[in-house]
Amino acid sequence: MIRRVSCFYLLKQIPGIVQGITDGYGQREKSREQRLQQLIKQYESDPDEVVQARVAEIRKSLSGRPQITD
Repeated sequence: MIRRVSCFYLLKQIPGIVQGITDGYGQREKSREQRLQQLIKQYESDPDEVVQARVAEIRKSLSGRPQITD
């Protein structure tokens, strides 16, 4: 009986949990993009090849959906 009540309670909570996650996603994604843009701006003129490779990867991550060939 307790299991059944617990299951019903959890099932009723799921929509609120999902809504909270989806509400926060947009805010986190915007903050992520701002941080990555700041990193690109800070390091784009660095002559180090490793740094340039990382900047290129960051740019690729901001360019939208990855392609099969990426």
